Amino acid sequence: TGTFNYVDEDRSFNTEQAIDLVNSYLLIKGYTLVRKGKMLLVIDLEDEIDAQLVRDLLTETPLSELDSRGDYEITKTRFELDKVDAEEAEKQINQLLSPVGSIVVMPKAKQVLITETGGTLRMMRDILQTLETNAAAEEVGKLHMFQLRVASADEVLMVARPLLGIPNDGNAAEDNSIRISADPLGRTVFATGTAEKVKLVQQIVESVDARSAETSSTDPLEAPQF
Repeated sequence: TGTFNYVDEDRSFNTEQAIDLVNSYLLIKGYTLVRKGKMLLVIDLEDEIDAQLVRDLLTETPLSELDSRGDYEITKTRFELDKVDAEEAEKQINQLLSPVGSIVVMPKAKQVLITETGGTLRMMRDILQTLETNAAAEEVGKLHMFQLRVASADEVLMVARPLLGIPNDGNAAEDNSIRISADPLGRTVFATGTAEKVKLVQQIVESVDARSAETSSTDPLEAPQF
């Protein structure tokens, strides 16, 4: 109950900007305006039923359209995660969550669905991008070990080099996106590089090892022995 008046002689407002301006004051009072098609709904955020109604009525805003939402406009956006664990992402961004916001974590899908104001969502987007960048940088320097059951490391490296863009007599790609080597006994392949290239190494190891297992003789007298 009450009235709201605002006069600004320095600038003009379109409909979205006007709604966002009103919302900046309504949120202080525990209310918000929610757009639903051609309707504009006034929601009491301190009422549990109304607060749940907001989450149900909101149309999901694609990440590509997040910049078009008002700073104080409540919406929800789904964020895809790659390197960052969903629970870890929740811990980092939960500190920014306002009383009107909520986070739904989907660990297996590697996604988080966040309901918040547009301005806070953009801040969370930047934090998640930073976390992904840092995680990718850590992944590049991580050493991965692949144990061989049947195939030799030389067999794996022979197949892997051309597929990874590594010279026949080298152990690293020209862009340094992947580096591979083997232990002296030829039973382990080591790799360090980008996640995509390391995953390719893993697939090559599994494929070559499986093929060697299929073609190896079942007669122990014909197999190499120590």
